[in-house]
Amino acid sequence: MIDSASSRRSLMWRLMIPFGVISIIAIAVLLVYIPNAIERNAVDGAVHAAQKTADQMRTIRNYYADNVLTRVVIYPIQVSHEHKKKGIGYIPSPDTVIHDLNEEFQKKGISIRQYSPYPFPWRKDRKLDQFEQGAWDRIRQAPDEPVIQRDKEFVRVAIADRMDSTDCVRCHNSHESSPKTDWKLNDVVD
Repeated sequence: MIDSASSRRSLMWRLMIPFGVISIIAIAVLLVYIPNAIERNAVDGAVHAAQKTADQMRTIRNYYADNVLTRVVIYPIQVSHEHKKKGIGYIPSPDTVIHDLNEEFQKKGISIRQYSPYPFPWRKDRKLDQFEQGAWDRIRQAPDEPVIQRDKEFVRVAIADRMDSTDCVRCHNSHESSPKTDWKLNDVVD
């Protein structure tokens, strides 16, 4: 005679062991997958935010070049990177606006840095760090691809900037201090 209670217990143990093993494997997979997914999402979010910010800065610069500078140059107002020091009668260039805005953003913990291997003389002391130099090299090869560096505390994203305003091209090519004077529309500048 077969003891049905004992066979039920035996069957129950045989079913619980695979279930237990499957549960342990599932938990281990989740412990590995979830942190990676969170990090991937954080990096993707940072890259997306950086691209949006770069687009906004380009929009501000181009708006300023097209709608402010072109209207005030006919008056006795001059464009200068030293507009703050010189005072009334001087306004900033479009890139100086971005540099000035960056100073304000840094007070809020946001950093936007424009850099180029062709800096104007008054910005020549700005040295490219290892990430910036590598990013510039990669942007030259693939200007439509962002360059991303992840650290423990932050994500750095470099995005190519293009000379996309005819007024900017004209100004850079005719400025007496410009380190490069053969810019063309849509050239990568940063």
